[in-house]
Amino acid sequence: MISANLDELSPLLRTAFVLREMEGYSTGEAAKKLGVTENTLKARLWRARHQLAERLGRRLRRISEDVTGRNGNGMMGEEACSYC
Repeated sequence: MISANLDELSPLLRTAFVLREMEGYSTGEAAKKLGVTENTLKARLWRARHQLAERLGRRLRRISEDVTGRNGNGMMGEEACSYC
């Protein structure tokens, strides 16, 4: 699920995220490798994490709704059950 979401990031954000979070480069090392300042790298990491969190959250909610049959409003399908 994460790799599918990584593929949806822009190349700039994906590269920053992979170097720092998956390959274990320090912030300074990753910034130097990309030829950017540490602040630029940190901004890209923030945007990448934020976008990944939003996308994963949406996908997890959809999975949860599929499993429970609820539509996110606590309602089953189109109608509420009689005791909700």
